[in-house]
Amino acid sequence: MGKICGKVIEDYVRYLRLLNRSPETIASYRGTIHMFDRPATKAGIEEWLESLRFRLKPGSVLVHHKNLRAFLNWCVRRGHLPANPMKGIPEPRVRPNVVEPFSPEQARALYATATSLRDRLLVAILLNTGIRIGELVALRPEDVQPGKLQIHGKGGKHRWVGINSQTEALLREYMMLSTDTVFGVKRRALYWALRRLGGRAGVTKVHPHRFRDTFAVRFLENGGGVDDLQVLLGHSSITMTLRYVQWGREQRAIQGHARYAPSVF
Repeated sequence: MGKICGKVIEDYVRYLRLLNRSPETIASYRGTIHMFDRPATKAGIEEWLESLRFRLKPGSVLVHHKNLRAFLNWCVRRGHLPANPMKGIPEPRVRPNVVEPFSPEQARALYATATSLRDRLLVAILLNTGIRIGELVALRPEDVQPGKLQIHGKGGKHRWVGINSQTEALLREYMMLSTDTVFGVKRRALYWALRRLGGRAGVTKVHPHRFRDTFAVRFLENGGGVDDLQVLLGHSSITMTLRYVQWGREQRAIQGHARYAPSVF
């Protein structure tokens, strides 16, 4: 935003810390503001957003759009700007990510490929709980209770999720090596661990969120309710959860046809 805004940016970062935003969220806001290299006018912002379309994925452009708008709203409230120049600039449309769960065979192959206790636990806990990778990294030994975990979610929100006995046993064994947090590493280290597991197991597209998708799809397939799934995933809106209901609708319809469709034969 220019040299004159350096102090303003740091004031905003301080404000985000007071709101108890996570370090990752603060880094995202800071990254957006430092990337913005146009005049803070409607035309300048539209030009900047257009330039992002040619080098970033639509979802990333949407994140920068929201981050910049939030920052400029704060600038208006603090008297740094008379009005938000982003008013009237629509958010870019983003297609929902395709839900692509692991097959049972792929999940078993990933677990069988894991040679260390940490990697076996990583596969088991992501698949059994559906928690986000950031929530896993933040998990502390005191958050582990019999049959359940206290999760520190987005926006400082806390919730409880279940954990089966086998996964809990792995977790408690691994916790004997833990200090402040259970895993004691940054999320990037776990990203790379999963990627290496996928390479050895011959499974493509292995990343943390795919485990979350798999958890959600299998939970519903096994008879779980959408309301319960919303709570377990930590979704603020049921709309976010309903996308998992859409997965496999055609296959379920075909199976339903075989059972219920009329016939003259």
